[in-house]
Amino acid sequence: MTPLPGHLGRLPEAVQQAMRASVEAGALGPADLDPSVIGALAALPEAAALICVKRFLAADLTDVGNKTGFLVGIIARLRRETPAALAGGPAPVAIAAGHGDFNKTLWVGNLPSDVRVEQLRAVFGCIGTIRDLRLAQNGNIAFVDRAKSCRMRTARLVACWCALAPAVAQTFRGLDDAELARRAEKARMRPGYGDLAAALATEQASRRNGNTGSVALWALGRCATGTFADSLKAAGNFSYCRGRKEGFALGGLSAAALRACVGKAKRRSKAALTHIKPQHLGGPLASLSTPAALADALAAAGFNTVIVIERQNHLARLVSSFENRVRLCVREWRAATDDEFAGRARPRVARRAAAFFADPLRTIEWEAATLKAGVDAMRANGMTVLELDFDEDVIAHPCGAVARAWAAAAPSAPPPPCEARHSHRAASRRHADLAGRVGPAAAAAIAAALRPTPYAWMLDLDARAWPSGVPRPTPVAHPAGPRTRAAAREGFARGGVVM
Repeated sequence: MTPLPGHLGRLPEAVQQAMRASVEAGALGPADLDPSVIGALAALPEAAALICVKRFLAADLTDVGNKTGFLVGIIARLRRETPAALAGGPAPVAIAAGHGDFNKTLWVGNLPSDVRVEQLRAVFGCIGTIRDLRLAQNGNIAFVDRAKSCRMRTARLVACWCALAPAVAQTFRGLDDAELARRAEKARMRPGYGDLAAALATEQASRRNGNTGSVALWALGRCATGTFADSLKAAGNFSYCRGRKEGFALGGLSAAALRACVGKAKRRSKAALTHIKPQHLGGPLASLSTPAALADALAAAGFNTVIVIERQNHLARLVSSFENRVRLCVREWRAATDDEFAGRARPRVARRAAAFFADPLRTIEWEAATLKAGVDAMRANGMTVLELDFDEDVIAHPCGAVARAWAAAAPSAPPPPCEARHSHRAASRRHADLAGRVGPAAAAAIAAALRPTPYAWMLDLDARAWPSGVPRPTPVAHPAGPRTRAAAREGFARGGVVM
C-alpha cells in the first residue's frame, strides 16, 4: 500500500487506510494537520488511534476551521476517558481464533497481567451474548466464545473496544452519578449489552454502599467549623470546594458551582466537603438566595449529608465574630495590656461596635430562622441532616463529632482514625466582660435590646446552653437581612456579604 503524502505517512498502516478516502477526495491533506498532532496520534496504541481518526472523520470537516486543534481535542478526550489504556505498552488485539468455531471464537492478546474476566465481559458484551470467556494462565491471552457467529468485520471492530478493556473500571470512576445512571439505563435497554449493563450497575451499587458521599456544613462562623471540617477532611477522603473550607465565601454560590465541585471531587476519587453560611446566600455573583433554593441545589449536585453546628449562645458567637472581623481592621487589637488596648484601640472598636450591634435582636433572630429554614428544606429534599452542638460535641469531643458525621455520611463504612486538627484563630478577648470586648456604649445597647426578651440569658457570655426554665421563641428572619446598612458602611461587609 502506498503511504499517504507528507507526515501523514508516519501513521500506522491501519490508521492511514482509515484516512485514505478523505485524503484522496481532497477533504484532508498534510497541510491541514500539524506534524506535532500526527506525532501524538502515532504515539497512541493503534486501536486507540483508529478510534480518534474515526471520530475526527465522522465530523463535517468543511465546517472545522482549525483541524489540528479539533484532532488535539479528540485525542485529549480519549485520554481522559481511558487513562490506563493509553499509559503505554502494546495495545490489545482481537482476531478470529484458529480453532473451534471459526466465526464464534475470538482470540484476544496483549492483555495486561491484571485484567479481570468481568472487565472483558463488560467490553465484549457490546457485540452480543458471551457464551464463555477464558483467560490463559499467564493472564495475557483470552478466548471469547459468542453465542452467535461473528464476522471478521465485527472482530476488527472489537479490537478497538479491546484497547479500552484494562481501563473499564477507571472509566466508570471518572463518570459523575448522573452520567453513570444515563449510561446504565442506555445499556440496560439495548439488546446484547447485558454484561456492560451489569458492570455499570455494580459500579452504581459500589458508590451507594461504599462511598462516603459529599458533605455540606451548614453553620454560622465562630462555631469551631474550622476544627471540625479540617479534622473530617483529614480523616476521610474529602476535598474542599475551590480548595477552601468556605469555597463560596467570596461569592459565586450557584447550582452549577456545586455540581462542578462534586464532579471534580469524584474525578479525583474523593467526596466534596464545603462550609456554607447563611450569609453566603445572595452574595456576590450568587444565584442562590434562599435556604430552599440552596437545599434543592445541594441535593441535585450530589450532596447527601448536611452537618449543622449550633452555638446556643448566639450573642457569644456574634461577639467572637465581631472581634475576629475587627482584628483585621485594628492593628492594636491584640495589645499587650488592657490599658494599652483602652488607650489606643478602644475608640475605633467602639465606633465599629455601635454599627455592628445596631440591632442585635434582629441579627440573632435572622441567623436562627435562616439556619432552621435550611435544615427543614434539606430534610424535605431527603438529605441526611446531623445536628451537632458547638460546646458539647465539637469543642468537647472533636473526634467524636467526626465519627458521628462519618456514620451519617457512610453508614456501612467503618469510621476512619481521627486526629483533631485545631484551626481556631485566637481573636477573642475572653478574659474581658461584654463591655471590655465591644465597648461600654455597644454593651449597654445590647443589654437594652435583649433584657426584655427570652434571649436575656445570653448577656452572660460564659453561658453555653439554653436555660431549662426559659421557653424558646420562634425566630423570624428580617426580610432585609441580619443587619442594617450602617454595618456595611462601617466596613463589616466583604464583597457585599455582611459577615
